[in-house]
Amino acid sequence: MTRKTDLKLLKRIEELEAQVASQAEAQAEQRTSRRGMLRLAGAAAVGGLAAAVTADPVAATDGSAVLAAVSGNTATSPTGIAVTAALGAPYGLGCYEAGLGALSTDLGRPAVFGHAIGTAFTKGVAGHSTVAGGGAGVYGLDDSIDGFGSGVRGKSVLGYGVLGETGVSGVAVGGAAGAAFGALGYLNVGVYGSGVGGALLLSNDLATSPPSRGTTFAKNTLETDGAGNVWFCYEAGTPGKWRKLAGPATAGAFHAVTPTRVYDSRAPLPTPGILNTGQNRLVSVADGRDNNGTVTTPNLVPAGATAVAANITVTGTT
Repeated sequence: MTRKTDLKLLKRIEELEAQVASQAEAQAEQRTSRRGMLRLAGAAAVGGLAAAVTADPVAATDGSAVLAAVSGNTATSPTGIAVTAALGAPYGLGCYEAGLGALSTDLGRPAVFGHAIGTAFTKGVAGHSTVAGGGAGVYGLDDSIDGFGSGVRGKSVLGYGVLGETGVSGVAVGGAAGAAFGALGYLNVGVYGSGVGGALLLSNDLATSPPSRGTTFAKNTLETDGAGNVWFCYEAGTPGKWRKLAGPATAGAFHAVTPTRVYDSRAPLPTPGILNTGQNRLVSVADGRDNNGTVTTPNLVPAGATAVAANITVTGTT
């Protein structure tokens, strides 16, 4: 090998060493930048990750997922972001607006936390689904076995803990249960209903009455049947003991109207004159009248009434 060839070889080696050093420096800057972002985010919540989006989303330059609070970049979660929080951390993954103070004790220690004050964000957490046949914008699952958990829980100081809305059709808030309760209300007012179409709608597709079913009912159950009757269970059992409250052929409980004069034979209206011995006279009790017999309360007796209780005073028989 000639001296000229040796010089060329040495020069090429120096070029390759410089190129390797440059690449190593660039990779070190990338790792430092990535670790710096995670360190700044972690400063907002000890053991957690807070993201304030001002530019492009955080992403690994090599296409791998981002693992927060752990050195390396080997997260395998479907979202590409994983958080391992230390014991006592206020939350795991958070996105919030400026001005966030200490979290309310009602929140506990959420794994995912969203905060909005209306400046940058208007909803703390939102979900959107367009899946037909059973999609869910937000779905919560409580798999505890003590019976005190809840899949979704809402709380409000003055407004609604949980608010459901729907369009011209559908159900705003629905409840379904296998063997427990579809919906449960307690404390002050268990269930409050108000609506133009009615405060409460009882719907049942079963044509048979509750006393004729082989179903176990709890005491104080209110039920209907396909014939439009309303039933109340006053003793639990299978099917229990029931009382029919109302229906097409049932008057229900007695409801008295305000006592009102409906007829006076001494008045000029509607049929004046003494009622002689053995004489019959048809008297209408439909309207209330004054001392002159003039109608003052039309339709005093409501439609559908099946009985009338009346007081009759006899005077001036001679």
